[in-house]
Amino acid sequence: CYGIKGTLVCLEAGAIKTLVLWEDLEVTRFLVRNKETGAEKVLVYNKEEEKKENAFKEGNVPLEIIGQCPLVEYLADNYMKHGATLELITEYTSEGHQFIQGFGGMGGFLRYKMSTEDLGDEILEDDEDDDGDLEKYF
Repeated sequence: CYGIKGTLVCLEAGAIKTLVLWEDLEVTRFLVRNKETGAEKVLVYNKEEEKKENAFKEGNVPLEIIGQCPLVEYLADNYMKHGATLELITEYTSEGHQFIQGFGGMGGFLRYKMSTEDLGDEILEDDEDDDGDLEKYF
């Protein structure tokens, strides 16, 4: 699997044997709380997505950021909880550079096959309206 969302879904499902991660991936994991309902969820954004007007809103309700850290740091601390091993890659090799360009800097070797039906088509598509909400996946 590859890409941030697809990889996180597979990781949560326990399907990833080896998580491959670019050490300089500029993506942040946010733990947010809905100010009206108190419900908490996880959002994962890159720098551009963070700046969007509705990035930290659920409809018109503001979301309070109660925790944040780089996704790389979070995964380095938590990959074992999902039964995976971790391989960090650098952009300074031709293979690393190709992985970053081709797969977005994050992927995994699966221990068993997962079809796109298992992942849900909506997370495999590059959707401009994507709000980064990965609560149901991670």
